[in-house]
Amino acid sequence: MKRFYFLIFIFLLSTILFTGKIQAANYYLDTLRGNDKNSGGLNAPWETFSKANSFLKPGDTVFIRAGTYTSEQIAPFSSGQEGNYITYESYHKEKVIILGGKTQISLDNKDFVKIKGIVFRSPKYRWATILNSNNLIIVSCIFEGITTSMQYNPFYVDNCDYAQFIDSSWDGSNQIDDSQHDMAAFNRMSHSFWLRCNFGFATHDSFSAKKANPGDGFNVVMNCTFENPWRHGLVTGDPYQNWLIEGNTFKNGGSEVNSSPYPGDHGRISSTIKHDGKNFIIRNNTFYRNDIDLTFRSLSGGGVDGLWFYHNTSYNQKKASGNTIGGLAIYSEVENWVTNSHIINNIFWEFDGALKKSYDFQIYVKGDGIKRNRVEYNIFGRTGSVGHYRWDIDDNEIKASILNIQRTNSWANNLESNPLFVDTNKHDFKLKMGSPAIDAATNIALTKGGVESPSKTLVCNNVRWAFSGNYSPWFINHSDISADRIYFIQRDGTWAEREVRSIDYTKQTIKLDLPATWNDSTPIYYKKFKGSAPDIGAFESASRSTFLQPPKKLVVK
Repeated sequence: MKRFYFLIFIFLLSTILFTGKIQAANYYLDTLRGNDKNSGGLNAPWETFSKANSFLKPGDTVFIRAGTYTSEQIAPFSSGQEGNYITYESYHKEKVIILGGKTQISLDNKDFVKIKGIVFRSPKYRWATILNSNNLIIVSCIFEGITTSMQYNPFYVDNCDYAQFIDSSWDGSNQIDDSQHDMAAFNRMSHSFWLRCNFGFATHDSFSAKKANPGDGFNVVMNCTFENPWRHGLVTGDPYQNWLIEGNTFKNGGSEVNSSPYPGDHGRISSTIKHDGKNFIIRNNTFYRNDIDLTFRSLSGGGVDGLWFYHNTSYNQKKASGNTIGGLAIYSEVENWVTNSHIINNIFWEFDGALKKSYDFQIYVKGDGIKRNRVEYNIFGRTGSVGHYRWDIDDNEIKASILNIQRTNSWANNLESNPLFVDTNKHDFKLKMGSPAIDAATNIALTKGGVESPSKTLVCNNVRWAFSGNYSPWFINHSDISADRIYFIQRDGTWAEREVRSIDYTKQTIKLDLPATWNDSTPIYYKKFKGSAPDIGAFESASRSTFLQPPKKLVVK
């Protein structure tokens, strides 16, 4: 008999070790018919989150039935474990609302916690305070309702790595008092991502990431929507490094700045991206009807270095603050501030017709600390009888004195020509047949040295533009976020499409999934394209271009 029980014990132990799972349980919460003296089963649910917080262990899930839970808080006593999250989830997508209370999510040194399908509304202080807690997952949640007593950061995350925010939204459009808020603050984070999220009204920043320790970064913001008519959208600060901002829509930013409940911001310039940091990748984003699309400006004195801003589309800046800048503003307030950056293959087109001025800018540069930057293969301009793309106020020209050629900035192959979007009224910024943007973009980088024998180690002149997904050094793990599949010609003239498996910034090398060959100085494209070359802007057309008229090239005198 002892031998029998011993064998059972060995079997159970081996099962746990093999699967990596511990004994987990499902529990249920119901504010209408629950009782904390119950067992927590489907037919005997608990009543309060307090009961669940004290009871849940790694691997456990509490399913929450429909209803409004007043003055409740998610604050588990225990952490989960890798593969064994502590999970709070609405039952079969029933509508669950946590209303009021002080702080609705409180996590401090709690790892592997997942929260899914819950509406957080109108707390006294914060929707969430999340500190020193790694491997957090928030999915399909809604954060809404700004109260007069809420703190400056209603949603606050600090010192948390490997966090995931998926299909969730933050919005403060109900605010009526005159307080100022950075609605969602994400500080000192690494290897985290925001996927298909929405960031709405806020009296200052919708998304704030201004504080970081040296080395913090490798974060991804992908396929999100930013719409903050009252002020800024996405704001980042030095010393954050290595972010990928891709496939997002930035719209109506600052378009109602003079209607903001916070009067101190009335008439002030608003940016949908306000960037300060190093080695960011900003690509394939769409901007429309914003006060200013982008501002590269120092928040902490660290400045912008190594930025890759490519294949973005900017349209019809509204300029509600009354400023003269539309698409891109670069401010140099300290020496060596905007350096070693690449602004290539983008479209900046059109201003709001009612707000056109004779001295409007599509690109505005101010200061002496702007050095060693590359501005190439972009379309700058707009229709209308007054105003043009400008680096300076002179019509149709970019003055060398303003461009600071002596500081080795490169301005080349930029065009003034209508990009011929499909339907701007419906915000369809794909390109019509005959667009001068089709097949007009340039490559991202070059190979450095050639190889005759197939190799997986690609040496480049620069690798900061590339993204490695779940591989080193980014380590972003989600099925909807993939590593780049780069595109180049091999020595035999055939095209190679290869996945990026790792990036070495010191050696300037990319590890490929399959071997390939290449010649020295072979052009590298960050993804496969359809025509003879990539298209300028955020969208790749299905057909090649025949110019309706030769585009006007912007020149430096």
